[in-house]
Amino acid sequence: MATEAVEVCVKAAVGRPDLLGDCPFSQRVLLTLEEKHIPYHTKLIDVSNKPHWFLQISPEGKVPVLKYQDGTWHPDSDVITQYLEDTYPNPSLATPPQFASVGSKIFPTFVTFLKSKDPNDGSEQALLTELRSLDQHLNSHGPFINGDKISAADLSLAPKLYHLKVALGHFKGWTVPQEFTHVNNYMNVMHLLLFQLPFVFAPHPLVLITYFCLGLCRHSSAGSPSRTQSQQETSMLLPGGNPRSKLRLFSSLSYYALM
Repeated sequence: MATEAVEVCVKAAVGRPDLLGDCPFSQRVLLTLEEKHIPYHTKLIDVSNKPHWFLQISPEGKVPVLKYQDGTWHPDSDVITQYLEDTYPNPSLATPPQFASVGSKIFPTFVTFLKSKDPNDGSEQALLTELRSLDQHLNSHGPFINGDKISAADLSLAPKLYHLKVALGHFKGWTVPQEFTHVNNYMNVMHLLLFQLPFVFAPHPLVLITYFCLGLCRHSSAGSPSRTQSQQETSMLLPGGNPRSKLRLFSSLSYYALM
């Protein structure tokens, strides 16, 4: 018997409530649903103008929020992904306890470095230390955090590394050092996985204006196309030089421009 589709509320794009936003925690939940092949319906939430019905199911106004089988709604990507693992155990995405915290300090150190205005405050070195630790882990245990099998830890880390790459590149002209070969290879592979999600990320509104003038943007409904359709679109979007693939590179800028 086919699995009944679950309902999930995720962040809509800044200035474009009809497009998916750039929240890495929402992306983590959607990646988990995709990897577990769980059908789902997406509700896009404009976090600057939250509808009354949404505040009734999420009084604190948090996204993502998932509707459980008992009809109750629950926020927090940690809680949601654990629920999905427990309720839909196959395929398993469980990360072994000894690897569960791998890469977990990268996102907070990245945010600290991004906000830093003092080049001597140690924030860049702290991020480099965490990336070096991840590189060493992938060298010993890769290509993924749990060897050759993608796990929940990867699905949590991948959107954060994507935001790191785009935001630091834009705001600081900073890139992950080439010496971290395993991290760079890992990021390339995991970002391909992100691009297979069945929707289009939305860039900052100012960028949207330019791209709409060039006819490069398209609308995306709140529903989810099939995985096959998504993969076909991905094959068209990824080659270098395609302007629609470049459009995706702006996806996380609005997330940090408002911090």
